[in-house]
Amino acid sequence: MTRQSELNTRVDISAALARITAPTLVVSGSQDLIVPPHHQRELADAIAGARYVVLDSGHALPFELPEVFARTLTEFVDRHQADAVGAPAA
Repeated sequence: MTRQSELNTRVDISAALARITAPTLVVSGSQDLIVPPHHQRELADAIAGARYVVLDSGHALPFELPEVFARTLTEFVDRHQADAVGAPAA
């Protein structure tokens, strides 16, 4: 944990975010105290066309709300796959 925290203070990937062209979904937990939602919002804002979703959870969102998390991801992927082939999303 200490090494990860130290690394987080040294690594800055913000310049790379503008080069992302893939459909991007940024999912944030509204009660996340480790990576607060405003940081996730800034990330989404830095990626052209990114979708930002806030779910009522903490930092361990996939474990706290597994069904909601999976549904959110699945709907996003399904929508983009349908767009890629020109079919309506289910």
